[in-house]
Amino acid sequence: MRDAEKEAEQDMLQSGFPLKADVLKVSHHGSSTSSTPEFIKAVSPRYAVISCGKNNDYGHPHKETMDLFKKQGIKVLRTDQIGTIVIESDGTGLRIPGQDEQQESLAGESRENETDTHKDYIINTNTGKFHLPDCKLADSIKKENRKLYTGTREELINQGLEPCKSCNP
Repeated sequence: MRDAEKEAEQDMLQSGFPLKADVLKVSHHGSSTSSTPEFIKAVSPRYAVISCGKNNDYGHPHKETMDLFKKQGIKVLRTDQIGTIVIESDGTGLRIPGQDEQQESLAGESRENETDTHKDYIINTNTGKFHLPDCKLADSIKKENRKLYTGTREELINQGLEPCKSCNP
């Protein structure tokens, strides 16, 4: 089996399948031949896990890849820096045991806290679904069916609207 490089990422993007994930296991040890900006934006991970050896001959992870994650605000976990990476899930959130960052939740704030946060959403008034503004499915909503909403996720659900399964707002 080969690592997913730019061509494989492009195939995944074109498949139409939802790619969003809280954690991305970075392909090809963080090489610049994978992790395109378009793919990273579609996956929109909070954490990127890079498996690479300390002082490896290939210079993995590459600077371009690390710069991309930094620009996107994605926290990188590297095996060459912290050793074995274990991520636990309770079905609603994830955490990294043993890390110094107060057992930081990979899901960020819990869903309960997220519902208290006012955010922008795009509502499709025709389908009754709501999306994050950068969701590719929101881009295809006809102008007459598109409504911008600022509020909480919980408010939208209480109004009978359904979250998009692709961007999972």
